Amino acid sequence: MRYTRHPEKYMLRLWAGSVFMSFGNKLINTYFPLPGGGIVMNNIFSTLFISSLVIYCIRKIRERKREGQPFIRYLLLMSVPVVSSILIVLTILVPRLTAVSTAIMAFVPSLLFCEGSFAFVLLGVGFYFCLDSKKKLSLFYTLFCLFILFTGHRSGEGLLSVFTADIQWMMIFALPVMLLYNKQKGAGMKYFFYIFYPAHIYLFAILAFYCAGR
Repeated sequence: MRYTRHPEKYMLRLWAGSVFMSFGNKLINTYFPLPGGGIVMNNIFSTLFISSLVIYCIRKIRERKREGQPFIRYLLLMSVPVVSSILIVLTILVPRLTAVSTAIMAFVPSLLFCEGSFAFVLLGVGFYFCLDSKKKLSLFYTLFCLFILFTGHRSGEGLLSVFTADIQWMMIFALPVMLLYNKQKGAGMKYFFYIFYPAHIYLFAILAFYCAGR
């Protein structure tokens, strides 16, 4: 969002990736169900889309304020993932509206039901605004990982569980690699991860299905 010349096109790609994975997950869960009753829910495209949408709207609101122009449309646009979450919750509660909630979840990424929920949307937005200061980035990211640690760990499970069950906080060990970022563009792999991300998840799901059948 900081470097692209076409943020709208970038967000459109993320949205398309999100929709694709919504249907891809459904197919995988139907024809290659995970052993033990687990389901594939991964869809980081939805989280990245919402983070980008929030960043985009914040930028537009700031521009409009400087120009003395109305910015209500961007406030409304930024609220779409919140409204989507509310609608999904309401429709889930009514069995006959299950198809409606499924459709909303597939086409309108929601703040609550995206991968990582609102916390990882906040993470994406925080990355954007901390990019110019490694100190700010380190502080923000460390506090975020501590938040994940304390909210993910349940009392009574023992300290060992933070290394065996509630392990999402271990993302803190990615910080040294992030701090090496020199703000220079790397190899041109624009579409590689749009393909690699769903492909590797579906590959592992299919392998798990066939391995469980042995």
